[in-house]
Formats: sequence, C-alpha cells, structure tokens
Amino acid sequence: MSDNFYSSDSPTTEQSESQYSIPLELREEKPSNFFLGILGGFVAALIGAALWAAIAILTGYQIGYVAMGLGALVGLAVKLLGKGSELRFRLAGALLSLFGCILGNVFYIYAYLAKSWGLSFFQVMGTTDLPTTIAYLRLTFSFIDLLFYALALYVGFRMSSYER
Repeated sequence: MSDNFYSSDSPTTEQSESQYSIPLELREEKPSNFFLGILGGFVAALIGAALWAAIAILTGYQIGYVAMGLGALVGLAVKLLGKGSELRFRLAGALLSLFGCILGNVFYIYAYLAKSWGLSFFQVMGTTDLPTTIAYLRLTFSFIDLLFYALALYVGFRMSSYER
C-alpha cells in the first residue's frame, strides 16, 4: 500500500476524459442548410394541413392536439433537414406551422363546400379565388383558432432548431 493516501493507480482526470471523449471529427457540427430546412418545413406544413383538414372533417371538430402535432411535424422537418441552431430556424418553424394551420382551415372549408355543393374538393379549390377564400376564413374564424395557431407557433418554434 502506498504511503500517500491520495495516490492511486487510476488515470488522472485528463487521461480519462481523453480516453473516453468523442473524436474531434465526430464532434464537429454539420453545416446548416436554411433553404433545405424551409423546404422540408413547407412540405411538412402541406402534409400537416391535409391531416388537419381530414381530422376536422372526420370528427367534425378542430382539435388542439392536431395543431400541436402540426407544429411538431413542421418543427422536426426544419430541424432535421436544416440542421441549424440559429434563431432563423426557429422563426421559420413557427411561421411555417402557422401557415400549415391556416392552410388546414382553408382545406377544411373547401372540403365542406365541396360536400355541400356536390363538387369535388379540387373543383372548389380550382374555382375559388384568394379574396373569396379570405372571406370564408373570416366568416369561419373563431377565438379558438387563435389558441390553435398559438399552440402550433409555440411548438414549431421550440422544435425547429438544435440547442446551443
């Protein structure tokens, strides 16, 4: 046994850290790609909007969990494809989530009108101009829409970038 109580044969802290640390080439951050993040978020917003409308049509309700799911879908797409940690990725995720929710409402309105008028969804979509669509959105807008939009914005913002 050693005379010095504090001496040991175990490696020093520096030795153990270097022994178990991740090699430098694996620790380097991959370059971010803002365009790819936006593109992925946009596609996710389109998919989320279609799902939002389908669930609203099938259930007859707009459900807050769907808004959160849409925000998560968009946020993850921006995060995984954009690989960024800057604020711009979070803002893109939030705004694209909001876009997805509004588009989901538009799709729901078109589907409702198509069913009421005996037309296809695509006939309604192809013949309804932007001012008319905005008028329909205003007519169907309610306070709960603000809550859903806020949920999607928050989740899309939080999930769109890597933490620093």
